[in-house]
Amino acid sequence: MAQRIAISMQSDSYSLLLRHCGQLNYVYALLFNIVIRCTLLYFILYMAWQNGVGQGVVLSGKLIDTTAGRSCAMVIISLLHEDSSLIRFTHSGKNGSFRLAADVPTGVYLLFIEHPSFIPLYRRLFIDRNTAYDMGVIVLIPKTDSLQPVTITPRDFRPHFRRDTLEYNTANIKMNVNANVEEMIGRLPGLQVDPDGNITYNGQKIQQVLVDGREIFGSNLTLVTRNLNADMIGKIQVIDSKSKQSQFTGIDDGQRVRTLNLILKEDRHGEYFVKAGAGEDPNGYYQLGGVLGSFNGKEQLMVIGAAADNGNSSFSGSAGGMSTNVFINGATNDPLGASAGTGIPSTIGGAADYANDFGPDRLPINGYYHYGHLITHPYSSSLSEQIIPDSIYIQNQENKSVNSQYQQGFETDFTYNLDSLSAFQVRFVAANMHGNNLFSSTGSGAFNDTLTNTSIRTLSSDVTNQRFLGNVLWRLCGRRNRNRILSVMADFSGTNNATGGYLYSIDRYYQTNGAVQSIDTTDQRMSVVHGEFLFNGGANYTEPLWDNVVLGLSYGLTINNTHQQQFTYDRGDGKYQDLVDSLSGNYQDIFVTQRGGLSLQGQGNSYDFVFGGDVLQYNYREQDLLNDSVIKYQYLNFAPRLMVNLRPNSSTGYSVSYSGSTQLPSITQLQPVQNNTNPLYITLGNPNLHPSYTNTFSLGYHRTRATLFNMGVNFAIINNSISTKTYTDSLGRQVSQQVNTSGSVNADVNASINKKLKSLDLNVSLNGSFSYSRAVSYINTFLADNDTYTAGGGFSLAKYVTNAYNFRINTNFSYSTTTSSINTGTVVGYWTQNHVAQVGIFPLKDWEVGTSLNYTWRQKTPIFANNNSVVLWNVFVNRNFLDNRLTARFQVNDILGQNTGISRSISANQISQTNSNVIGRYWMLSLQYQFNHKLKSR
Repeated sequence: MAQRIAISMQSDSYSLLLRHCGQLNYVYALLFNIVIRCTLLYFILYMAWQNGVGQGVVLSGKLIDTTAGRSCAMVIISLLHEDSSLIRFTHSGKNGSFRLAADVPTGVYLLFIEHPSFIPLYRRLFIDRNTAYDMGVIVLIPKTDSLQPVTITPRDFRPHFRRDTLEYNTANIKMNVNANVEEMIGRLPGLQVDPDGNITYNGQKIQQVLVDGREIFGSNLTLVTRNLNADMIGKIQVIDSKSKQSQFTGIDDGQRVRTLNLILKEDRHGEYFVKAGAGEDPNGYYQLGGVLGSFNGKEQLMVIGAAADNGNSSFSGSAGGMSTNVFINGATNDPLGASAGTGIPSTIGGAADYANDFGPDRLPINGYYHYGHLITHPYSSSLSEQIIPDSIYIQNQENKSVNSQYQQGFETDFTYNLDSLSAFQVRFVAANMHGNNLFSSTGSGAFNDTLTNTSIRTLSSDVTNQRFLGNVLWRLCGRRNRNRILSVMADFSGTNNATGGYLYSIDRYYQTNGAVQSIDTTDQRMSVVHGEFLFNGGANYTEPLWDNVVLGLSYGLTINNTHQQQFTYDRGDGKYQDLVDSLSGNYQDIFVTQRGGLSLQGQGNSYDFVFGGDVLQYNYREQDLLNDSVIKYQYLNFAPRLMVNLRPNSSTGYSVSYSGSTQLPSITQLQPVQNNTNPLYITLGNPNLHPSYTNTFSLGYHRTRATLFNMGVNFAIINNSISTKTYTDSLGRQVSQQVNTSGSVNADVNASINKKLKSLDLNVSLNGSFSYSRAVSYINTFLADNDTYTAGGGFSLAKYVTNAYNFRINTNFSYSTTTSSINTGTVVGYWTQNHVAQVGIFPLKDWEVGTSLNYTWRQKTPIFANNNSVVLWNVFVNRNFLDNRLTARFQVNDILGQNTGISRSISANQISQTNSNVIGRYWMLSLQYQFNHKLKSR
């Protein structure tokens, strides 16, 4: 047939030549004929290649409904990766036959066949590249003729990427009855959850949580993950979210917030759920709480109330899920530092979050209110070792305190669309906190083994913190091109913190023979007031250059007006009216910052990038109101940024970023006022302090196919670092001041591998990390390079058989060491191990028995010779009633009584270990009742 076509085209060509060209040479006609033949041959070969070799793999077959005795037409046949991401699809013809071609490498794939009238069919295939497969006749079963429902549940929950979003399809994960979202997250490969509910992905902490893309309870993760049931969630996404300002203005500032987005199942909208529970033990420990929630389209409501004194942030296990103190901010922002730590808190409080779209323009509004009262009695003992020239300075201290605080806060934001092109976004935040603190401490210091000093110290303080924040954004989009955006913003915020208190201390100093050399007594009243008002305004403009590429221009002005007042009075005649000049100050500070920015940004299906930078001018003016003096500074800096993400396919991604940033010194670091709340460790401000500049580089790689692999590398060089200069005299008294140094470096590498062994139905993961930091500081008069190295790794094994048994084993090893150039003969290093085993079994219907064992071991050092290992063993039993709506739980915590609250840290030239009071062995009986109900249609 091809030959006949060629001959016909040849005769037609000769006729055209004779008719139109007349006297053309025969040679030209022959050349024209050859060109036609070659073109036709190329076309035939190209079509053959397209239908043959270029297709790679060809799947064919025929679909038949044997019940009705007919072929199945218009059935969708899809070829999928193992992670269920789509490769290619086609439809069956009128006679039921199909042909699906795809250019894919050799491997395991899924063939998915679906039609509204038939039960979906999965087939797992091993495919060789460039091979044709005849699937033969495939029988489909009509849904209407099925005797029993067929549920296809995937057993591997490997994530996949949609553009820059990591997504887990959790709709078909079979969890234990009443399991919460936190338990589900612990089963997803690549995500880790610690005992406090903190979630990390590839070593980076999740900072924010959304439900259906909307913020809820601010950035409080556990308040959501422990109160929503796992069976409500259809998908879980991990997103590197842009800042709210970037999303609104269209200019990417390079800032990212790692966010968890929980997407509800469609059938869970339009219902409300209620949880209520209480528990108590014979020693008086108790916990109680309740949750009311509703998600109905754009409307979402959650109300939580709780009280507890057992130190737990939630009920644990499958009977739990109600947070207690997680909405209480334990930090009192007390400049006197009258707290010994966290302790075992008693809390009572509540929180409510409501969001909805109102009016014909669907105005989105969100409101969040919280209230809390916390009382705690912390106790801690610490032992620290500082490397100084030719010696080791050892400090031993015991602290205890009574802390009480009340706090409440309100936050709201809404977006109003004036028309289809312009919109306003408004946000307002207000918070208030009041606290009372009583603190006492005893301690001693020694050079090597020679006692140098002892101290007895008490502090009391009354703290009030108030703050507010307002933000207004206006945006106007181009009529012809919506990527052409003009926006104007204005922020204003204010804080007012007032602290009053008393300090009493007795410090004794000893000679080398043990005799008392001198005694210092301090008896003072202190008053610290900090007021601040900040205005931040600016304008932004984006101009589309070509497809998916936008140029951004911005200008910003920031004015920060701060008033810092500190007065210290000696007791004198008993009325605390003698002002101590060296411990008092009254400063008015004004920071004015101007910023001009230029950026080029683009986004496509397989990439996105940001390239640009800001020029910043800083003007600083400090006025000493007591001494009537003024100090002025000016700085000019450039802050470049580069970020590139490449996604060649749905399972692989690469990222590279660079940024330069400036860190300004704080007001307290600049003001030359001494803080003597610890007379043995006095801090002093430095008016000559300059900003530091950090260059940060990051590389990332991920792969989410049969084996999930993540790797991240971060490196930072800090120029003009804001460090410390600490002088230790012969009596162990220390004076510390902030100074600028150069040469500080931070670097870390994190890698993890997750794989499911399908033959054993076992999840296996490996992880490793390495970090290095160099902190440059002055120790006495010497400039010291303090190098810290930490390397570690481990593995985990996990298996879940729903309503039968489950177990998880985590093990980690790490080694930390530090050296200082001022005393190279002293090297401090130690090993740490942590092993966790969790087992749950379901011996009978509605029964669950579980246990956990946590073993922590720390290597002994010359000064940390005791309490180097701890075993925590917990057991619980759950029994469900009333169709799983009521759960009774009996739990025993710390069966062996070894919970000692030990923590160890290593940084710069210091290593320290702290023992804090934590709740020990106790048992508790608790009940929880929960139900959900569909709302009436409106």
